[in-house]
This record gives sequence, C-alpha cells and structure tokens, in this order.
Amino acid sequence: MRRWKIPSLLAGSLLAGVLLVGGPSPQAAAPSPVAAQRPLPPRPPPQRPPDPLEEFELNRRRRQRAAERERRRREQAARAEHRQALRRLREDLPRLRETLQAVEAKLVGLDPENELSVELRQRGEEMEELAKRINENLKRL
Repeated sequence: MRRWKIPSLLAGSLLAGVLLVGGPSPQAAAPSPVAAQRPLPPRPPPQRPPDPLEEFELNRRRRQRAAERERRRREQAARAEHRQALRRLREDLPRLRETLQAVEAKLVGLDPENELSVELRQRGEEMEELAKRINENLKRL
C-alpha cells in the first residue's frame, strides 16, 4: 500500500514545487508565431443521442417544404400552359376569321351544287383544323 502512496506523494510534491517556483518558463508558455497566426478550429457541438420526436418533426418539415416547392412548380407550369393556350387562340382566331371570309367570298361567285374547287376543299380542311385547335385551347383555359 505504501508503494503506491510514495510515487503519488512525489508527483504531488513536484507539481507543488513547479507551481511555487513560478510555473512553466515564459518561453514554453509563449506560443510560436506560426501557432499564433493559425486560428483554432471550432469545437463541434457535443454529441447527444437523436431525439425521435425532433427527427419526426424535422422530416415533417422537409416533406412540407418539398410539397410546397412541388405545388409552386405545378402552379407555374399551369400558368405557362394557360399563357400558351391564350397565345395560340390569339393566333388561330384571326386565321380562322380570314379563312371564313375567303371561303364566303369564293362561294358568292360559285355555284356549290355544280362545282367545288380544290381550293375550297383545302380551305375547309384548314378551317376544320383551326376549329379543333381552338377547341383544345379553350379546354386548357
């Protein structure tokens, strides 16, 4: 038992002697110029076990933010589709009006029971195509 007390007694005496004399030498206490320029790295926060309730809440917030981003993306896509449908309507309606006027002018001079020109058939197909596109664009609005 005394064997263990003697080294610890010596170590304690040595420490007390160093402290009474004045501590470590000033050269040993002064940091080197390189060490003084280098900042100490920040300490990481203490580790603690993850709280299941906090994890659940964090995941819920992530899902909510993701859902909000998806909702905004869909709204933007719907607005873009709406603008595109309006633009197409603005283009197609005047073309349909012009085609109808051209067909009316042509029909005034022709007897439709006796002859139908190739041009009238092409204009009719064009009107049909324009009417279908207008109908599709109206559904998108």
